[in-house]
Amino acid sequence: MKIKKELIGSKVKSQILNRYFTIELGKEEFYIQIGLLHIFEPSESKIKMIKKDAETGKKSDKHNDSDSDRAQDSDKSILAL
Repeated sequence: MKIKKELIGSKVKSQILNRYFTIELGKEEFYIQIGLLHIFEPSESKIKMIKKDAETGKKSDKHNDSDSDRAQDSDKSILAL
């Protein structure tokens, strides 16, 4: 996780310890432990990544029928055949 650039060098209060800390690079694990999660840049969610991959995939050239039982559409009933 990366710390937001605008918060490096600033003082941020930890609600857990009720104390201010000066934000420095290299202390990311410590900041996570004391609950300063809002100082980190949000990461891209997995759902967005999956959606992006799905959009770049090839579309099928096969015609998909809407019948769930994969039966062929016809005007005649099966018994009339």
